[in-house]
Amino acid sequence: GVSFDGTGYGTDATIWGGEILKCSPSGFTRIGSIRPFLQTGGDIASREGWRIAVSMLIGIFREDAEKVIGELGLIKTGKYKTYKAMYDGKLNSVVSTSAGRLFDSVSAILGIRFENTFEGEASTALMYEAMKCTNHICACDYELAGEYIETDRIVKDIVQRRLAGEDTGYLAYRFHKLLAEAAAEYVSANAGRVRTAALSGGCYQNTLLLDMTKKALERRGFNVLIHSMIPPNDGGISIGQAFYGMNIIKNGGI
Repeated sequence: GVSFDGTGYGTDATIWGGEILKCSPSGFTRIGSIRPFLQTGGDIASREGWRIAVSMLIGIFREDAEKVIGELGLIKTGKYKTYKAMYDGKLNSVVSTSAGRLFDSVSAILGIRFENTFEGEASTALMYEAMKCTNHICACDYELAGEYIETDRIVKDIVQRRLAGEDTGYLAYRFHKLLAEAAAEYVSANAGRVRTAALSGGCYQNTLLLDMTKKALERRGFNVLIHSMIPPNDGGISIGQAFYGMNIIKNGGI
């Protein structure tokens, strides 16, 4: 299963939301994720994607981060040192693999939405911007999947192209495409004999990401399961819990 969602409490006490899971009716094993990043800013960061972007870019660009963040217009002049101190001291910060927050950060990097006034606003705007793209040629000259789904490389690529003046719609499309291909490549490399993959989580309400990931997996020989009657976001959680509970009872538990 590819589970791309907002934020949830993981079994390792970090924030999950961009996971690759090998599942059965009796449980799951986490076999991978997007590359973890430090999510600085606490609960407000889930509403203000520019905070996530700043935090991610400090981790990616290191000593060049202040210059890059300034050129992107993500924070006001003179505020960088405050965020850098929070990042370095891990103040009001958590380790995260949230795909939802990744989308929010890219939306801010591209200047589409810097914050959410309602749930999913920034990532939805990013999807619609990507759908404007008429240039669908999207090649990649680096590895998309290694120890993790290499989302830091994808973000770095998008930032560099943004600063070079490339079209916003194309970059939004490119982000979706690279993320979908990276997820499919990671699944393919780690699935073993399993040939069925399920796509779930709130990020798969994004029809562009859904279509791209489904096609990328099918090209790699997978049968792909997607949602139809049951929603992929929080609305589908209870039915999964009920299924899991029924299986435990059926097998003599509780």
